[in-house]
Amino acid sequence: MQGSFRVQMRAMVAAINANFGAYTTVPEIKHSFVYYGGSHSFAKFFDTALEKYPRHIEIIYDRAPGWYTSVIVHVKKEIISNL
Repeated sequence: MQGSFRVQMRAMVAAINANFGAYTTVPEIKHSFVYYGGSHSFAKFFDTALEKYPRHIEIIYDRAPGWYTSVIVHVKKEIISNL
């Protein structure tokens, strides 16, 4: 089944691992998610990955009040998964 939970989570893990060791943005991870076969609900699967692998992913907020908020994702460790 194309949109199954397992297929979507595999795509998310692959997208996160593709950015291992780097500081990247959420749209870049979303682009990788689609590249690796993710088709829908990026936010749901990104949130699931953040909950499931908290020591692997760090979210950094850079905020200038009244001007912008930048969200940077640092992939600290490669995710080894049996999905």
